[in-house]
Amino acid sequence: RPGGDGPPEESVLLDGLDEPHGLAFDGSTLYVAQSDQVDAYDSGAGAATNPRTVAGGLPDDRSPDLRGAYSHVLKSVAVGPDGAV
Repeated sequence: RPGGDGPPEESVLLDGLDEPHGLAFDGSTLYVAQSDQVDAYDSGAGAATNPRTVAGGLPDDRSPDLRGAYSHVLKSVAVGPDGAV
């Protein structure tokens, strides 16, 4: 809420993501878990910039080697006390 009063405002931080589900922050880094990867972004001043994939090729329902036998597309992400994702 701008100024602390009035109705909440909606804004889009990121778009074009593939079934985003899990979010985690580590300082000014935002991690976003998508269907088949985890990406990191520099976060600040209401923007997410400098996208980079930190874990790619995760299995999802489109993985050909699983022949449709994997239906868990939602992923979670966490950052440990040692900074490991």
